[in-house]
Amino acid sequence: MNFAARRLPQLLLLALILAMTGPVQARDSRPAVDFSPPSTDSPRATIGSLFSEVERAFRIRAASDARNLVSLLGQRALALVDLDQVPPDLQIPLAVETVLRLYVILGRVDLPPLDEIPDLATVRRTELQRWMVPGTGLSILDSVIDDGVPRFRFGPDTPSIAAQLYPLVVDLPRRQGALQLDPYVVLRDGVGPWLTRLLGERERVVTPDWSRQRILDIPLWKILATLLLHLAGLGIAAMAIMLVRRGAGRRDGATRNRVFGFVLPLLLMPLAAGLRLAVADELRLTGPVLAILEIFWVALFTFGAIIFGFAMTRLAADLFIGLARLDKRPGDAQAARLVFRILGLVVAIGILVHALDRLGVPVSGIVTGLGVGGIAVALAAQGTLQNLLGGASLIADRPVRIGELCRFGDRIGTLESIGLRSSRIRSLDRTVVTVPNSDLAGMHIENFARRDRILLHTTLGVRYETTPDQLRAIVADIRALLIAHPEVAPEPARARFVEFGASSLDIEIFAYVRASDYNGYLAVREDLMLRLMDIVSRNGSSVAFPSQTVYLRRDPPDDLAGREAAEAKVAGWRKSGTLPFPAMESGTAGELQDTLPYPPEGSAQRPVP
Repeated sequence: MNFAARRLPQLLLLALILAMTGPVQARDSRPAVDFSPPSTDSPRATIGSLFSEVERAFRIRAASDARNLVSLLGQRALALVDLDQVPPDLQIPLAVETVLRLYVILGRVDLPPLDEIPDLATVRRTELQRWMVPGTGLSILDSVIDDGVPRFRFGPDTPSIAAQLYPLVVDLPRRQGALQLDPYVVLRDGVGPWLTRLLGERERVVTPDWSRQRILDIPLWKILATLLLHLAGLGIAAMAIMLVRRGAGRRDGATRNRVFGFVLPLLLMPLAAGLRLAVADELRLTGPVLAILEIFWVALFTFGAIIFGFAMTRLAADLFIGLARLDKRPGDAQAARLVFRILGLVVAIGILVHALDRLGVPVSGIVTGLGVGGIAVALAAQGTLQNLLGGASLIADRPVRIGELCRFGDRIGTLESIGLRSSRIRSLDRTVVTVPNSDLAGMHIENFARRDRILLHTTLGVRYETTPDQLRAIVADIRALLIAHPEVAPEPARARFVEFGASSLDIEIFAYVRASDYNGYLAVREDLMLRLMDIVSRNGSSVAFPSQTVYLRRDPPDDLAGREAAEAKVAGWRKSGTLPFPAMESGTAGELQDTLPYPPEGSAQRPVP
């Protein structure tokens, strides 16, 4: 007892070590899982990989209770068969179905001995690119990848050939070492993992004899279950839509559209995804029926996605208009909604192209064809495209906004709307003028609504009887008026005596009226004109008008003294050689330069001596 008591700690430590090392050794004893891709560098490697991959999947299925053959084979089966032309969503199910049929076919036909099937050395020596499986019509083709390593896969026609050969060889004896069960039957008659757990079955579902009859190589009960699932799903969606319609019936049309824009996608998109999961993964439907249903599911999902895309763009437009505070600017709000509509159309086209790609439609070929045909369409619709781009230019550059008065060409009007093809302008006589967007974008547009001031530029003519001092007084009073008036900008307001007109002494008046509205400008202009009349009248003159005055009077006698003085002055210039013709002598010009007083005597700007 004393010995056991003394050795108890050591015994416990030894037991703990054994307990910890036991599981580790057990884990290490399990076979390692090989995740490397199947070998396909030669026909021999491809056939060997086909047998090993199917048997590997069933070993894993038996050891781990994993029942989903599609997920167990999946991409590994796709590496053995050339299905590049098949829609992406159907590639893996079709690859698994084809590989399982090939396993049965190649395990029952007379294959050559393994050492007679070409290997990698034979492929490189003979530059082999195609090998036919004797007596089957099956071909294994080489598709060289970028690194130059051969990649042999069963040809694109393999699914149809395997479907024809399978019923012919299924009753023949299998090769030695092959699986005791038919792997294709397990796939065809079995169900997915969830239904397997629910029904408690291992290999196939137990159903009445009549329900196991096959239509297009599919058990009848699977077809009926698929039909019931679709009827139930569509019925539930229809009832939900009716309830939503009834609930939104009292709302306005825009609100109903928003509600359906979000409710319909939330019904259709999960419905399509759920039906595909139930039928493809759980019922394991195969063949052409699955291909037809795939088109229906993609179309249903795409329809819901397009509606959801338009609903999101409308919501984004509403949020943008609210954040940018465009509610009180209908023109800008309309332009923003037009931009978001175009964005929604682009999103819808992108979703549609993605759906076509998922269905295996050669989108690149369609795009190329559209590019070639688009040239002819573009030439035929050149005017329409120009108008569309012109409308986009008007919206982006915004030389004039909705509700603004502008001059376009030789007409004046208020812009009411900008459409995809044309714009509508309300003219001054209240008619609606429709102008193509391309023409309007190319015009010189004068926007009256954005001016901060309006120019007043006119000429005031006074009678020739007005004396110079009267004219000075009138000009000075006009300048004072322009400076003092509160609705006239003092700079660069000016009034100048500019010309001796045909029947008047002309005073130019140039000033900016502080008004952006034309009616306000006319009121200020009227006030200034009346005040100008007061100034002219107050200074003893009057406004001139086009006239011709005839004076009847005797000519005054000649001023002989003045004439003799002028002649003597010119004679002196000739005698001294200083006659200022054709030009003044430079010395005399230098003496005269800047000798005239300016501003004139008495001017407020003249410095005091």
